[in-house]
Amino acid sequence: MTWSIGSRRHSDKRSFSFTPLEKLFLTRKRNALTGFSLLELLVVVAIGDVVLALGLPRIRGTFDNLRFQNFCQDLLARMHYLSERASVEQVIYRLTFDLSGARAEIAYKADPEENTFVEARGRFGNAMPIPADITIETNPFSIFFFPDGSIAGTDIRIRDS
Repeated sequence: MTWSIGSRRHSDKRSFSFTPLEKLFLTRKRNALTGFSLLELLVVVAIGDVVLALGLPRIRGTFDNLRFQNFCQDLLARMHYLSERASVEQVIYRLTFDLSGARAEIAYKADPEENTFVEARGRFGNAMPIPADITIETNPFSIFFFPDGSIAGTDIRIRDS
């Protein structure tokens, strides 16, 4: 003779441990709640996508603004450097904007008697690339820094496209 009590089967020959039905249902419920359903995961991914879609244009705009500010600050630092170097070395420096090559080049007049300029080297002497989304308007395309501290050139208009 065999009968069922709780979750164990009992027989006349052998006795098994008894588990009440309430305890059996509690353990099954606890085990069933350990993972996430596919619907819950899809809802979380959808919420993340919406937040990313709303924030991405602002992040991109901030990045472009920082690149523009960084370029302007770097150009201004190079211009201050050229003004100081011209006074210290008693040499004429020239900053030329090569818009077709998208770079700003620095050169100095090695011999005051000749009208030739030599490309400058060093940390601030290397040609500075102009980012593609930045436009520079100036005429003429060169700015001269003289040993007496004066600057001959024009206004520079820098725009972020």
